[in-house]
Amino acid sequence: MMAGPAITEFSAYVPGFDEDIFISYAHIDNPPYNQWVTALHTFLQYRVTQILGSNVRVYRDLKLNGIDAFWEVLRERISRSAIFLPVLSPRYVRSDSCRKEAALFGNIARGSGQSTVQQMSRIVRVIKTPYPSAAGPDALQETETLGFRFYDQDPLNPASFQEFNSDKDADPDGHQKFSKSSENLAQAIAKLLSAMHDSRQSVPPASPKRTVFVAGVTSDLRTERETVINTLSGQGCQCVPSEELPVTLSGLNQVLERDLKDSRLAIHLMGARAGLVPEGAQHAIVRLQFEAARSRGLRQLVWIPPDLPGVEDTQKQFLSAIEHSGDERCDIIKERFGLFVDCVRDELGKRPKAATNIRAKSVYLMCDKADLSRTWRKQIRSFLIDQGYPVFDPAFEGDVSVIRELEADNIKENEATLIYYGTAADAWVLQKRRTILKTLASAEHPGKRVRAVYLCTPDSDVKQANYLGYDGDAIPEQAGFTPLMVLGDCTPFTPDKLRPLLDQLEAGDV
Repeated sequence: MMAGPAITEFSAYVPGFDEDIFISYAHIDNPPYNQWVTALHTFLQYRVTQILGSNVRVYRDLKLNGIDAFWEVLRERISRSAIFLPVLSPRYVRSDSCRKEAALFGNIARGSGQSTVQQMSRIVRVIKTPYPSAAGPDALQETETLGFRFYDQDPLNPASFQEFNSDKDADPDGHQKFSKSSENLAQAIAKLLSAMHDSRQSVPPASPKRTVFVAGVTSDLRTERETVINTLSGQGCQCVPSEELPVTLSGLNQVLERDLKDSRLAIHLMGARAGLVPEGAQHAIVRLQFEAARSRGLRQLVWIPPDLPGVEDTQKQFLSAIEHSGDERCDIIKERFGLFVDCVRDELGKRPKAATNIRAKSVYLMCDKADLSRTWRKQIRSFLIDQGYPVFDPAFEGDVSVIRELEADNIKENEATLIYYGTAADAWVLQKRRTILKTLASAEHPGKRVRAVYLCTPDSDVKQANYLGYDGDAIPEQAGFTPLMVLGDCTPFTPDKLRPLLDQLEAGDV
């Protein structure tokens, strides 16, 4: 039996990684009669070391008795590997575990912004056996990757092919081709590792990992939770809890106390089901985790799928309470899951806020009560404040006459009034537009006050027809007033969409 490379203790060649190469493969592609993957592993271990003149670490799961290593072990290895090398075959592309490994590395590489180095992909494909290209893992189709073919194909009959043999005695010609392709592969990997090594030499030592609490979920959301964890791992975060949650209240409280104390961010994925109620508790684990994180003052990101069907009554009450809490530390994202993952990445990318100079001009940010807790409204508010503009919010509770008086004062006393148009009805927006014009008619220099409406999600035919069909992104409203500015495009907020408003405020004629 062919022996694999000896295990020695040394650091990876590329700084900041534990492994230089992670070999991902299906057990059936390393058969006892030629140990194809073992032969490739051995060749790369020694040949890449020779080319670079320095030791390299090459890892693969030995799959003893055909059994994969624990996923937690593999996930850690993959997340700490410089290069991902999948050995592709019909079995590989059909294997859930192999596809899961490829997806994890792809998510981590993209999340770190380092999926390529000097235009070279960190995923290097070894194509052992032909397979339908459309059946390949998504992670291998989303980016241009190097591919090394280890078989010959009959040009007149593509269905006929001959794999390169790793066994020299059994097939000398096939082994010669195996060695040639392995040499080309080793040189390409050495070039990529060298580029990664040089690019990371000047990088300062990694800071301690940021701990993020990714709350346990009901069984129907496990895939989404895994995706979030993969994304966070790619950003260098440590995710907790890492084990199944206890089914007793006392055990759950111990885990929450341990994992929340070092966390600065909590992520919650909500579905239609309330989930398991632990022994000794009155509420489900999903709710208990949310309340524990909130009681500790953690920043929270909550995902609720849009148009969620079949919501259980208890869960419906809980979700309603979250959405109407008005807690500035908690963002509710009711968008498709991909957008939520983007929000997670954005949250991790935020830097501590520097002190800003408070400007003389201020903004009144109008919104319907239903939009008060919307993530994008909060982000607009935070962005304006970060830019130095004081932001005044509408009042919703109290005597109606007092609320109206406060609204009129805010319209008159602020240099700009911005209507956040999210889930509100069009009639509400029209009413507020008229209220603004009527109120400003009795104000000083009404024609110089900035009026704008920001179109955020969800998209609608009314928004498209009534607001997005105007040249210059402005709607004439009344003589003596500047046109109403139309900002946004019914998609999630990005700071550049407020630039026209800021430009007008900074122009000095307001």
